[in-house]
Amino acid sequence: MSDPSLAVPAVPADPLESHVRGGLQRIQAALTELYASVAADPGTPQTVSREVGINRNLAWKLSRILGADDPLGAVEHLPGTAGVSIMLEAFKGAGAPAGTVEEVRDAIMAFDEVVAEHVGDRGTLELVVGPMLLPHLQVERDRAARRLAFQGNSAIWGIQADVHLSTTFYAPSPDDPSMLDAVSIGGLLNHRRLRRGIRWPLLRINGFVNDGEAMRAIERRIEPLDPGVPRGAAPVLPAFCTGSQPSIERRSIPGGQQFEIEDGPLGNRGAATSLMGFVNRRAASCHVDEHNEHGESLVHWFTPVADALVDLVVHRDLPLRMPPELRVSGRMGPVSVDPILTRGLEPIPMVEPVRSLGAGPPRLATPLVPRYREMADMVFDRMGWDPAAFTAYRLHVPFPPIPTMCGLRFALGARPEG
Repeated sequence: MSDPSLAVPAVPADPLESHVRGGLQRIQAALTELYASVAADPGTPQTVSREVGINRNLAWKLSRILGADDPLGAVEHLPGTAGVSIMLEAFKGAGAPAGTVEEVRDAIMAFDEVVAEHVGDRGTLELVVGPMLLPHLQVERDRAARRLAFQGNSAIWGIQADVHLSTTFYAPSPDDPSMLDAVSIGGLLNHRRLRRGIRWPLLRINGFVNDGEAMRAIERRIEPLDPGVPRGAAPVLPAFCTGSQPSIERRSIPGGQQFEIEDGPLGNRGAATSLMGFVNRRAASCHVDEHNEHGESLVHWFTPVADALVDLVVHRDLPLRMPPELRVSGRMGPVSVDPILTRGLEPIPMVEPVRSLGAGPPRLATPLVPRYREMADMVFDRMGWDPAAFTAYRLHVPFPPIPTMCGLRFALGARPEG
């Protein structure tokens, strides 16, 4: 059994909190698409103010809304009716498509209907959500400590990146619904070397059953998500890779394989976004059996990064028990230890919450990952899946500790009789 002190509920029980979070997540996703449509950076409100044509205060508020890790933190920054109209007209004049502009308007109107239903007005809502944000005091303290570790690790290891993305999709295998098909996309965004001679793992693929035995021949089962990439080659996503792309070499490891980036230019001249995607059909059973009681989407954190984003996107027909439970364990021991049961690994306390992004189609868009929705659409198209059938869960960890293994753990369903 897992340590209950590490469990963070992903779905709030109170209808008010659930509805408000859902409405704010829709606003954040719509604003993300709006900014992307005019190539605006929400992290530079002064530039947005100048280029889009909105005043600095409004640009700052929008930046805070998009940067709020907990959607409830965006409530106090939402512009009023006049501010919304000014903002949307400005973005429209800057070239934003009419449909993207209207999605923002619709999201804000729908949110105000939720507010009216539950508390009457936004002022009262701010009083209600305030106490819900108190746990963030501990979150901020932890982030400050991890920020210092990020700076130190960048100097020690000679490499850093802006974002480590890891997204896993699960759906029933069409030939055998007792098995699940898995698709993974991820990699490092804007990684750069800080000294010469750096060779670094970009992606590790392996699997284990609950007794710690490595899944056999997993490297032979996977296939590149991009059909234009030959099977057996590094499963890169060329359409989403940017910058000075490094050479990538595949290396066998116990129970799987690892893809490593090789040495290259220092600093920004060698900076790149390197993303990969692969399909693993009939990856695992979705029912309890003699080898498995739980499943776990595992991510190896071994690179100093400013933000780690871990998304789990699950089909509604799978009997998996959601929401997932977060488990983070240290990787100071040998790599052969059991990553599922974490025997011999030191648990790392983590107060960052796993949040539900709501039922489908999942609102995955985030300023951290440009063109994220396009990548998700590529997965759905490639696999023939209906996005409306999926629910997504998100973990966002600024300055994740390294070397660690992050797991989103869930119980498998009981096998149907007969």
